[in-house]
Amino acid sequence: MITSRDVAKLAKVSQTTVSRAFRDECYIHPETRKRVLEAANQLGYFPNYSAKSLKKRQSKIIGLLLTNYSNKFYTTITQSVESHMNDNGYRLMLTFSDEKPDKERKYLESFISSRVDGIIYIPVSRENEDLVKATEQFDIKVLQFTRNLYEYLDSFFIDDELGAYTATRYLTNMGHRRILIIESEINRGASMKIEGYRRAMREAGAELIPEGMLYLNADADPTSAIAYAASDLRPTAILSSSSMFTLPALNACQRLKLNIPEDISFIAYDDNEWLDFMHIDAVAHPMDEIGAQISDFLLKMINSKEDDGVHQPVVRMIKPHLVVRSSVKRIEG
Repeated sequence: MITSRDVAKLAKVSQTTVSRAFRDECYIHPETRKRVLEAANQLGYFPNYSAKSLKKRQSKIIGLLLTNYSNKFYTTITQSVESHMNDNGYRLMLTFSDEKPDKERKYLESFISSRVDGIIYIPVSRENEDLVKATEQFDIKVLQFTRNLYEYLDSFFIDDELGAYTATRYLTNMGHRRILIIESEINRGASMKIEGYRRAMREAGAELIPEGMLYLNADADPTSAIAYAASDLRPTAILSSSSMFTLPALNACQRLKLNIPEDISFIAYDDNEWLDFMHIDAVAHPMDEIGAQISDFLLKMINSKEDDGVHQPVVRMIKPHLVVRSSVKRIEG
């Protein structure tokens, strides 16, 4: 295992200088810090922020890396996971990547340096695969959540293809053919929700056009983008595939003076209490069950005695369901 002594030798500094280079509160000449960090990166070294806890062989810390703090689905999952982990004697280190690979890298490095026992995370891209593989060196268990970017990782998914298919199928059964689905740009080319949408549209004999699938960047003005797309397509229904797009989509409808469901039908992904209050149809998930299953899944990985060097990745799937309220109108023709 690479140690601070190896880094000190390559960077031609003392071990104390190496330690200071990884601590923001310690002053060190910028050029010296840069030389140390470059040496550490070259050797694949990660500082140990929890040497004291390592004496007991476990830090009792779980790293949770999500994409967006404003997504109600993730905050609900976090509450469930935190409660379950706390009951089992673990603490949660919560971070958010904001769909940015550089932030993802920063927090994965922090998890490794803190020697967390396990990581639950939503990968942004494969840019940081070196860090994902580095977790094996420190016996850190990694559970991939909602996105299948690494085929060799244990994974826990919600059947988003089924969720979007069920919602779209309901809309087509109610007579809708011009349906606008809103999805994140980060999922372009690999969105199970778009696949479910396409399957339902094909089964209904509805025309699949590019304008019916709106991909939005995290930094864009979603309300304006949705309003523009709706003005161009003139859909009879909108399917928001994420809670972070639902409010902007509703605001876009208001901006265009479209009443729900009289002028336009609406289904949101990720149910919550305010959608219930507004009588909006939604794709829902068993949130407490998901949090408990994710936690149990990771804890079993951490406590596993498997030591044959060959691990077969395990994939678990939870099925969502449609909650019908009164935001979809039946149309004729």
